[in-house]
Amino acid sequence: MKQVVIEERLRESEVHPPEIFRKIRESSVESAAMLLEKGEGFEETACPACGGEAREEAFSKHGYRWWVCAACATLYVSPRPDERGMAWYLHASPAAHFRKSAAYEREMRPFFEEVSHHRAAWIEDLWWRADLPKAAPLLLFEPKHRALTEALRRRTGGELLLFRPLYATQEERERGITRSWEGGRGITPIENLSGREIGGVVAFDVMEHLCRPEAFLRASHEALRPGGLLCLSMRCGSGFDIQVLWEHSTLFPLEHLNLLSVEGGRRLVEGGGFEVMEISTPGQLDVEIVARTAREEGVAIPRFLRYFLEHRSPEARAQLQAFLQKHLLSSHLRIVARKRKEA
Repeated sequence: MKQVVIEERLRESEVHPPEIFRKIRESSVESAAMLLEKGEGFEETACPACGGEAREEAFSKHGYRWWVCAACATLYVSPRPDERGMAWYLHASPAAHFRKSAAYEREMRPFFEEVSHHRAAWIEDLWWRADLPKAAPLLLFEPKHRALTEALRRRTGGELLLFRPLYATQEERERGITRSWEGGRGITPIENLSGREIGGVVAFDVMEHLCRPEAFLRASHEALRPGGLLCLSMRCGSGFDIQVLWEHSTLFPLEHLNLLSVEGGRRLVEGGGFEVMEISTPGQLDVEIVARTAREEGVAIPRFLRYFLEHRSPEARAQLQAFLQKHLLSSHLRIVARKRKEA
């Protein structure tokens, strides 16, 4: 099984420009509070990765409770909004309005263009190595920014299918976000994917906010042609910065319903009928996030780690980050799997 380590440096401010991040956090917390105040459509859930019911309470934030699965160490929210509530959050809430705004798209475009270039190249390479027909459709699930769709269109030769995009569509620009939502947009059933003979399903930063990740895996399996690829990227609950910072991590209730552990991610994907080809944690920001949070927010961290961050060189920090990548301990999880050809 393949594993990836990335050596080029990335800064947290490039991923989370401070002012944009503050607005994302505020609008997300506001939207989550609105659903709590409404008090309808919440449901208890077992572990979204392995289905285990044994759990320990981890912490509470903004009125929501996170739990740790006793079997696979996945971190998850329960009770959680149902499908309708999450569709509202993603497509029509104050958080959705901000993410669909021209200001957000303009400010984040440089970052998304850079990331999308690398992600599209990665998908193209996977496609070639899997020996998939170049004309086979590629399905992009809930893309956050149109820069990714543009990059994939340039890189891939087949049909690009967009499923429930989270950026403002032409319809929303013309009719308005609220009117489009009231007209039924944003609640397209995942089951609509089945039977499409798709070459690949790609979901970047999606698993975290799915009500039922296993339903997404099942629908993806049904949609893919034999030998087709499933490519996932997500935050990882067993990673360094989340484990160290815990309730002080940059987690928002509805953005991070599911923080799969490495073990939970494998169980979920294999349980969906897939053969895992790659599990990697190529994150570059764990050490920087912990250092910045301890320094600027005064969050207590283990004494040895504080000493290390205060008295060792940038090169030592980079070596620690490389260690986390190599040993599947970063908070950025990437999984590549395929539908068995005999399936």
